[in-house]
Amino acid sequence: MSGSSTYRSDPRPAGEAARAGTDVPAGSLRGIILNGFRHIEPNLVPVSIAGAVMMPAYWMVWTFLFPQAYENLGLRLAGSVLCLLLAFRRRWPARLQPWIPAVWLVMLGYCLPFFFTFMTVMNGGSVIWQMSTLTALFLLVLLVDWFSLIMLFLIGTGLGVAMALITGPPEHDVAIYAEYAPILAFGLLGGAIFNYNAANSRAVRERALAESGRAAGRMVQTPLMSIRTSARSLETYLPGLVRSHRIARAQGVPVESFDDAHLEALLHVPARIDDDCAEVARRLQTLGEPADPRRRS
Repeated sequence: MSGSSTYRSDPRPAGEAARAGTDVPAGSLRGIILNGFRHIEPNLVPVSIAGAVMMPAYWMVWTFLFPQAYENLGLRLAGSVLCLLLAFRRRWPARLQPWIPAVWLVMLGYCLPFFFTFMTVMNGGSVIWQMSTLTALFLLVLLVDWFSLIMLFLIGTGLGVAMALITGPPEHDVAIYAEYAPILAFGLLGGAIFNYNAANSRAVRERALAESGRAAGRMVQTPLMSIRTSARSLETYLPGLVRSHRIARAQGVPVESFDDAHLEALLHVPARIDDDCAEVARRLQTLGEPADPRRRS
């Protein structure tokens, strides 16, 4: 992604995702994170609702259907609360809207790497929880950009292990988890490479779309200017022609008869043509602008 392009702010009405007042360089870490968030944002609410439901639901699964050595309803409910906060993001006050990407990352870091690592250690590294942790890693790959993936996984995993050791260290040696590290590292590295390439592919497509928009704008600029010039000429001379027609008709001069309502509507046509041309030019120009990472799809 080009470091020279920027994402420009464009404030929205209250209730929609707010935008920061400063430009965000596309190649910066913040730009990478916000760009990744922009592409997952349409799925933010469904994912949050699913998380809010599944966190307590699986407490019943692992407590009653397939009892595990350790469960923690409190941690699951805390994750559900984070998910519900994002599920109702449209009801957030306008001043809090810019914090949605940060809360999204906190929620993912808590509900995926942190929670599953903690539960894996507390359950003695059981096969079920090893598989669950690997599944959480793959979900994280699907939901964030490459930088957020690495950051969230490393921080979440580290905090999960630390909390397990502080709150209730398991009876077995934690060092045995070292043999699982290569598997997780493979998934993490593969996911980061995949997300990095996907981000670059999106950037290439967006640059191509922007260039197409600029080219289209240049192609139609001259015809649009010609149409607008003609419309303004009509706007200047048409009222006089209409007045002359009305005077001639009033004095009995044999002229074509038109309904007054139609003549009145005709007077507004040049302005509408001019406005439509301006709107077409504006839309073509926006095709050539960089996409805002906080714009909803």
